Amino acid sequence: MPTALSLLWLVGTALWTGPPAPQAPQAPRSAWLRPDTVLHPPGAVPLLIKSSPAEGLTAIRVFFPLDESFTEAGMGRILARVAAERVAGGAARVGATFEAIRTPDGISYTVTGADEDFDYLSWILRQAVSEPTESDVVVRRWSSRARLSLEQARETGRGWVQADLLGRICPEVPPEVGLSAPLAGASREGVRRFWRRTHTRDRASVIVVTRAPWPLVLSALRTLDLPEEAGPGPAGTTDAVVPPARSPEVLRRWYGEARPLPGDAPAETRVLGELLRTYATDSGRDYEIFLEVRRARCSAALLAMGTAYRSGDRDMRSRISGLPEWLANEATEGNVRAAAADARRTLARGAADPSGLAAALGREGADAGDPDGLSRLYDRLGLLGQTEMAAFLGRISALTPLRSEVRP
Repeated sequence: MPTALSLLWLVGTALWTGPPAPQAPQAPRSAWLRPDTVLHPPGAVPLLIKSSPAEGLTAIRVFFPLDESFTEAGMGRILARVAAERVAGGAARVGATFEAIRTPDGISYTVTGADEDFDYLSWILRQAVSEPTESDVVVRRWSSRARLSLEQARETGRGWVQADLLGRICPEVPPEVGLSAPLAGASREGVRRFWRRTHTRDRASVIVVTRAPWPLVLSALRTLDLPEEAGPGPAGTTDAVVPPARSPEVLRRWYGEARPLPGDAPAETRVLGELLRTYATDSGRDYEIFLEVRRARCSAALLAMGTAYRSGDRDMRSRISGLPEWLANEATEGNVRAAAADARRTLARGAADPSGLAAALGREGADAGDPDGLSRLYDRLGLLGQTEMAAFLGRISALTPLRSEVRP
């Protein structure tokens, strides 16, 4: 007669159907990366409001999209510098921080300080985004510095190849860092004319990360004292042909390839950047290779650049041209999951303080009118695997790369 224990074993054996099927990974909830509310008050600037992750701290960020013409290339960069100089003293009085950044898409102004100083912080921001009153001397000082840094970068083989590739990725728009000729001719009136065209109420978007009461937020930031209508368009043509800069004198050969990245795959682009950082920085005996993902106005791009003496030139070029195949081999399930996890941690760390959260919300979607872009990116990274990454890399491999080189 079977014992009770043996009967239980028989029943369990009959019911057992094998190990559980593997489950698709589930992305953790990302509600903390979504705005609490988005307001569009009549006649006022749109407001995205998010509770601050740090008690007592507020960050306010205003973004304006910029569409510089070739005769204005560099005006956004100058505006950012003169704004930072204008409000530096006022921010320091209450221990606040301020930064103005020219991005590939536009210009952002961010002030961070104590909740109790909210009214004063909003005043600082209104001063920063107001019409420039700086003299020609101030404008020329900053334009000269911007032009010098631009030309210094292009005096190197790597800087020249990089600028050449990015310029051909987006030939219809000037680079956000500017061009030498417009920077050399910058004037107070030119900067003010550019401001009047780009800094209007209907172009602004505001992100507020705070625990201050909403009525205070609305009253302080309703219009930012911005004009409702834009000024006249840019002076001169908007599609001027820019002659290529003279290539630098180099001792080694420099070669690069660029491939535009699909704009509908921000998570895959993030993982690609992590894979490059983890696996693909390479140096041979006679060459060096530099890989990066760069954002440009029209498209993100995968840049592969290298330098070599004559003996390593063939190996260097072969390594760069074979990058898509090499990446496809490296993009295993384990490597993709690890890279995606690293990308998520980077996003989370960047959004852990008020100014970082405001910047991430804007950069990953709100600047383009998509308030939930950051949370969707975070969730997508939690679900990304080898299959999705292989499809993304296949799209890149199908493209004919742009090429640039400098020889001794």
